[in-house]
Amino acid sequence: MSKSGWSVSASTALAVAIVALIVALATFAVPLISPYNASSDQVNSLQGQVSQLQQQISSLPIVDQPPTTRIILLDWQNTGNSGQDRFNPNVITINQGDTVHVTFEDNDTDGHTFEILLPTGLFVLNNSLAGETNHLTLATFAGNATGCMINGQGVPCNTTGSCTVGITACNVTSSGSFTVTVPGVYRYFCIYHQALGMFGFLIVLPNRGYVAPANSTATTST
Repeated sequence: MSKSGWSVSASTALAVAIVALIVALATFAVPLISPYNASSDQVNSLQGQVSQLQQQISSLPIVDQPPTTRIILLDWQNTGNSGQDRFNPNVITINQGDTVHVTFEDNDTDGHTFEILLPTGLFVLNNSLAGETNHLTLATFAGNATGCMINGQGVPCNTTGSCTVGITACNVTSSGSFTVTVPGVYRYFCIYHQALGMFGFLIVLPNRGYVAPANSTATTST
């Protein structure tokens, strides 16, 4: 047994299982990059695939680690001005009970968001400054960021940054934390650019080391 409490076979099994899950995510990621007027059949098909992935999480090896805080630096990426906005990283793996502290950075001239729907509610960071472009409407933001949320409740945005004269480049940063106590696969996205590919997946592994509070509805791994 290693110092971490993992045997080689268990660690290997976990790695293989995560890779398999990521491959499965990739097989249905393409339909998400679709026109805003996608048919109801496409949407229903996608929802079905997401549900299947949620079920697959139960087949992953259960980890046994004390919950911790994961520090995640999340960047906007558009390599070579391809027109296909991305999050980097676009797959994040944590354990049940972990707290995620996200710092979201971009140097675009469009506004961006980081949004993820969790069992506790919607979490939203908003990287938008006055003068930047709303990609969905092509209008210019008149004011700075609003609409940030933690556990589905509105909170002040802590967005900071500045733009060059004429808005040819902006450096924008926001940050926040959330805790995930229910294993599963959760999709995060930018509300303005998800149809261009700006989305990713948070994989929350079942964790025997997480002990739910007495009055919690979180699923405890055994």
